[in-house]
Amino acid sequence: MTSGFLKELDDGVQLSIRVQTRSSRCGPIGEFGGNLKWGVNTSPVDGAANAELLLSIADFFSISRSHVSIIQGERSKVKRIKLLQVPLSAARERLEGEMSGSINKKGYPGKR
Repeated sequence: MTSGFLKELDDGVQLSIRVQTRSSRCGPIGEFGGNLKWGVNTSPVDGAANAELLLSIADFFSISRSHVSIIQGERSKVKRIKLLQVPLSAARERLEGEMSGSINKKGYPGKR
């Protein structure tokens, strides 16, 4: 399930993410067009959504914020994110654990 938006790098993994701004849920929502759909609560103004995205990804994977960076798509909804020192197997396991939960009212995996 997660192989389409995860790519192994020499020093970590790369995530292909489509950001959903002004979302009621902050974190992974599901898949959209081969990307991981990730919700953030803030609006895309003055980099606030990017800052919240990077913080929420670091928190989700339990890594330091300094180990998370945008490598492409700084001003786009579709971004490539680099996670340093995160093995592919650990990233896949964490995402599958979160996304295999119950289906909410809108049909997305995750919390109701």
